[in-house]
Amino acid sequence: MEPFLADFINNNKIPKIIRCLIVFLLCGFIIFLGISTFISSQFMWGKVFGVILSIVFLIIGIYLIIKINKK
Repeated sequence: MEPFLADFINNNKIPKIIRCLIVFLLCGFIIFLGISTFISSQFMWGKVFGVILSIVFLIIGIYLIIKINKK
């Protein structure tokens, strides 16, 4: 599925707003999972994993939005 998403995000025939929306929804969902893991975890490693997951996908989402807008 990853090559499909990469082709979808890099396709210039698809409007920028739709590509940005797809990136926002995918990264937002994974950030939501990280935050909910942080909140609901009873263990320290679960909280650390949730924070790291959220931060990494926030950076990836920002990078992809910038990459889409440069084209």
